[in-house]
Amino acid sequence: MISILFQLSILVIAVRAGHYKGGLINWKPVDPYTNSSNVEVIIYQSHSWTLSRLHCDQALIDSLGLYVDGTSFTGEPSIACQSPAGCSGTGFTTISQVTYCTDFSTAVQISSGALIKKITLDRNTDILVGFTGNSWAPEIKTSLNAVADYWRVITHIDLTQKYPINSSPVTGSLPLIRVIEGQTAIIQIPAADWDRTDDIRCRWADSSGPAGDECGDICNNLPGANLSS
Repeated sequence: MISILFQLSILVIAVRAGHYKGGLINWKPVDPYTNSSNVEVIIYQSHSWTLSRLHCDQALIDSLGLYVDGTSFTGEPSIACQSPAGCSGTGFTTISQVTYCTDFSTAVQISSGALIKKITLDRNTDILVGFTGNSWAPEIKTSLNAVADYWRVITHIDLTQKYPINSSPVTGSLPLIRVIEGQTAIIQIPAADWDRTDDIRCRWADSSGPAGDECGDICNNLPGANLSS
């Protein structure tokens, strides 16, 4: 059984905000049946921001132009080792690279960027990696309805499994979903897996989940929501 973690941010009121609006990281081996001591892995990351901080328009998308906060790349986003014991000996090094803008909306003041990166890891790799930071956009709230600050977007890379090497599941869910406050909404969450025989189920990210703290300040911030597995 494969689980997809959800840090679902519900946008109730559109606000011209200041920073992060959510993201995801997933991975898959290039060859899940390899018996090599080194495994090529493709890592996909996607992040969304307030449009005023990371500007994007159709011309930037068409030109694959510089998509950064300001005028130069400051190292964000970056995917770093998050394992308590570290990632020494695995071959993993921090991925700090400019993403490419893929989408934007002036109506809700959001832009999104993505990056696909191929890396080589040791066959015995079993680590947590992810993107952490602070300054969620003001409309993202904690479970106490305060403005959220700290975020954690984490994925677990485990190449120690028996053949074939399992890939992480993926979702096509939007980073922010707008609903009408005070009314019930049903949200469809598309999910898929490269391993076609896997049973895909969803669960909420947790502050003490299998990947440690999986959600930062937005854990349990939708107490009235029900997630169908």
